[in-house]
Formats: sequence, structure tokens, C-alpha cells
Amino acid sequence: MRQRPRPRAGFTLMEILLVMAIIAVIAALAFPSFDAWFQTQHLLEGVDTLRTDLLRARTRAMEDGLPYRFAWEPGGTSYRIAPDLTDHWPELAGLAGGPLFAQSADGASGGIVFEEQFQHNLRLTPASVLGGEGLFIIFQPDGSARILGPDGMEMAHVDLIVSNAQQQERTVRVRAVTGTAAILSRNRF
Repeated sequence: MRQRPRPRAGFTLMEILLVMAIIAVIAALAFPSFDAWFQTQHLLEGVDTLRTDLLRARTRAMEDGLPYRFAWEPGGTSYRIAPDLTDHWPELAGLAGGPLFAQSADGASGGIVFEEQFQHNLRLTPASVLGGEGLFIIFQPDGSARILGPDGMEMAHVDLIVSNAQQQERTVRVRAVTGTAAILSRNRF
């Protein structure tokens, strides 16, 4: 009687290399799609964080009975929110649109200060004013906002554009009358 040959217990080196090459080609083809998806998700996350922080500033202004100022750095990669008092904004003291009081009515300079640094190469730019120099958003204790342009004139709203390195962008609009922040653009990515 003849014995049957025993089945192989493993794979040959050639089979393993062929499968690895196929996986590498598929991964190389799929990477750009995944990278674009991740960039979009980072943008959406950054916009959501900005909107949440703007609403938090409005809420803090109403709870603390103090105006809160929203300001961003000229490069547009971070922003800061603090009570609109010269103790928190000494660089703006004496400027048109700068803080009017050194401390709150009860003598304390309190309030909460929070800062956010955008991650993943996101940038913040106001659409209403080129560069955003001299543009101020001040949330009032009554829930409204004062939006002052560089010329000192009050504006009805300001559009804050968050963009990424792939030129994708989303717009957050802050309205002066209501002090609310809403995400406007629903761009297709």
C-alpha cells in the first residue's frame, strides 16, 4: 500500500513574501484616503472645540456677571478667553475696544481664564476682517456680544474660519445680538 503524502504544515517563503507585497500595495493605495479622512476629522474636532469654548465664554459671562473677551493670536493657532478686565488683558489697556475696568464691581478680578491651542495644523482667521488685527469679541453678562472691528465700530456678527493644511474650512459665526456661536458651512470634503 502506498502512503499518501503528508500535507504541508506551513507556508513557503515565496507565499509569505507575495502576501506581504499585496498588503503593502493595498496600504499604499489606501493611505491618502485615510489621511484625508483624518484631516477632516481633526478639522471637525477643532471647530467643535472652538464653538464649545465660545458658548462657554458666553455662559461664564452670564454666570459671573462679568464681560468675557475672546482673542486669538495673530498667527491664528491658539486663542484665549478671560474676563474683560485690565488685570487679564494688560496689553489692551487704553486701546479703543480695550477693557474698561481693572477689576469687577465687587473688587475681585476673578473669573476663569482658559486657553486653547489648535492641534493638527489648524488655523483660525476671521472672515470679516483681514488678519483679524484689532477685532474684539466681548461676551456680555446679558448674553449678548459686542463685536468691535479695527475701526472701533460695532459689527452685527463675525465669521471665524477654521482651516487645515488641505485648504478645507468650516465657519463659526458669532452673532452680537444673541451672543451665540453657530457652525455655518457644511462644505463637502
